Amino acid sequence: MRKLLVFLLFGAFCVSVFVFFVFGGKVLAQNETSVFFAPAAGSFAVGSTFDVTIALNTGGRAVNAFKIKVLFPPDKLQIASSGVGSSITGFWVNRPLFSNLNGTIELEGGIPSPGINTDYGIIATLTFRVKSTGQAILRFDSDSAVFLNDGKGTNANALFRNSVYNLILPPPAGPIVVSSTHPDQDRWHPVNDLVLNWASPFPVEGYSYILNDDPVDIPDNISEGLKIGAVYKGLSDGVHYFHIKASRNGVWGGVSHFGVKIQTSGPADFKIDVSPGKRTSSKDAILSFETSDQISGIDHYEIKVISLSPSVQSQVDSSFSPLFFEVNSPYILKLPNYSSYDVILRAFNKAGNYTESSVRLKIIKPIFEWVNSTGLKIAGIATVPWFILWPVAAAILISLLYLAYHIFRWHIRIDLKHKDGALHDSGVSGKLEELKNRFRVLTKVLVFFWISASALFLLQAAPARAEPVENKTATPSGIQQLSPPVTNLLPKDISNEELFYVGGRAVSGNTGRVIIYLQSLTSENTFSFEAGVGANGDWFYSHDKFLPSGNYLIWTQLKVGDQVSPPSSQMQITVSPVAIQLGASRLSYEAIYLILLFVFFAIIIGLGTFIIYHFRQGSRKSGLLMKEIREAEESIKRGFAVLKRDIQAELEAIKRGGGELTEEEKMKETQLLKDLEEINRTIGKEVWDIEKAMGHSAR
Repeated sequence: MRKLLVFLLFGAFCVSVFVFFVFGGKVLAQNETSVFFAPAAGSFAVGSTFDVTIALNTGGRAVNAFKIKVLFPPDKLQIASSGVGSSITGFWVNRPLFSNLNGTIELEGGIPSPGINTDYGIIATLTFRVKSTGQAILRFDSDSAVFLNDGKGTNANALFRNSVYNLILPPPAGPIVVSSTHPDQDRWHPVNDLVLNWASPFPVEGYSYILNDDPVDIPDNISEGLKIGAVYKGLSDGVHYFHIKASRNGVWGGVSHFGVKIQTSGPADFKIDVSPGKRTSSKDAILSFETSDQISGIDHYEIKVISLSPSVQSQVDSSFSPLFFEVNSPYILKLPNYSSYDVILRAFNKAGNYTESSVRLKIIKPIFEWVNSTGLKIAGIATVPWFILWPVAAAILISLLYLAYHIFRWHIRIDLKHKDGALHDSGVSGKLEELKNRFRVLTKVLVFFWISASALFLLQAAPARAEPVENKTATPSGIQQLSPPVTNLLPKDISNEELFYVGGRAVSGNTGRVIIYLQSLTSENTFSFEAGVGANGDWFYSHDKFLPSGNYLIWTQLKVGDQVSPPSSQMQITVSPVAIQLGASRLSYEAIYLILLFVFFAIIIGLGTFIIYHFRQGSRKSGLLMKEIREAEESIKRGFAVLKRDIQAELEAIKRGGGELTEEEKMKETQLLKDLEEINRTIGKEVWDIEKAMGHSAR
């Protein structure tokens, strides 16, 4: 009995789960209002018509209005009927609008109260005619909406589902057509020379055929003969259609149509945006790129990373594929080390053609690098520990604050003296003028160093452009069977601290070798290197050493077994001197900049010390000068006081005598002259001391 009860409970649980997932899922689905196309997909032949129904599922809620805008590709589809067929609409707010020019259908209608609640309500039925082959997407515009019957016109937030239809050529009703150059009618081909062949399952008297841009054209009734093939050369980019029919017993049969998609051009030119920048200390670079192709459309993007440093190239090869690999935008490029890199990006269209863009990244070591657990790393060379850095920084800050406070007080005192009129007499104005002159000299020195550093930077940044030159190498005779390699990878500019590389394509499978010739126009020496050719024809070579600065000629040859192709056209590159060669050592300009930076700071510190020293000496000598001035003033006062006393005494004596000077008067006269001479010597000495002190102060 207990087992039966357990069995019944388990059965009830399973039934509950089944009901929940089946009927509960349907209830959940009913709560979702949706608008969709029926059929949602399908394949239709060019020239035929097909109906598409716009249907509404209210999701268990009542709705009473809708506003729908449908977008379709006007180059592939057109509205064949202006009617909308049967509809749940009670009235149209605006009459339905159709535009085969813009590819739009606008429907806006209402449903009388109490609205409608349905799983499948037909809003309209549209009839389309297929104009050309390809893929047609029917989609609802973002302004489309369905409104609830709640008296408020609430948006039901309906889900709008789009549809995709394949548009094909009608099945062949005449001869069977094939192409050795363009075998797949649905695929784009990069070849503009078309080879067609055809055959009929029964004997025929002749064929009539035509090639044009009309997908379902009918050839005329004039026979072109019994040829079973045709060749069309130099066709333009786009979609072309071949139409052919056969005549049997004087009666022309059905027509076969064969579509050909051709594109020899690549996508539009584009640029690569790099964040945070092309020259940065961050090893993570975010690449953003986008382009368009108006004919076949963009298929994918491929990238290749090339290091210009021999020590980093092996790390690049281990981090990235040595060949091109597929990426999407934005792409985070994680570079392995500090170096210069060339990033080459190719945008492919659906025909297999590509457009190439490149950018050079310079990942440099930061001058100051924050190391959390250790300290501050300077130029990647030395690390200052935190327990030393913070006290030093605090001491510098306190010293600067202290100096600023006292200079401010000194400035206030000097300003008060200037307002009182004592500045000119004390000689401080001359010292301030001297300090101004020294600051002018300091400014000139700083400007000179900044101009020098900027000039070096401009010399480094000036690009060297590679231009093709005339091929001066004679083509050997008797080896015309092989085509020379195509070079499509060559740096636009390179320096003598960056590696040279070259790459391209060659028609040889994986059995050939590409010989690269490099001729220096400075020394006229010619070097040769070899690179293997991959299975897809790609080849690439990266030099393992830096090239000396100068101009070079580059050309290539393809070697397969004992056969060698003619030389390719020559290309010229310039290797710019951005590093100084000192014997076997190389000193890059970045290192020179770092040295100049340290020298610059040393000069600033030296000039600051010089200014502070002379300011203190000037202040001290200014005090000595003021002391000498006061002593001179006191000596002059005493001297003139004595002189005044002697002169007054002499005058009184003359007045008393009223006549010729006596011996005593003559002695007094002599004493007067001695006093004057003494005063003169004393004043002269003090003046000399003042001039000497002033001379030292000026120096």
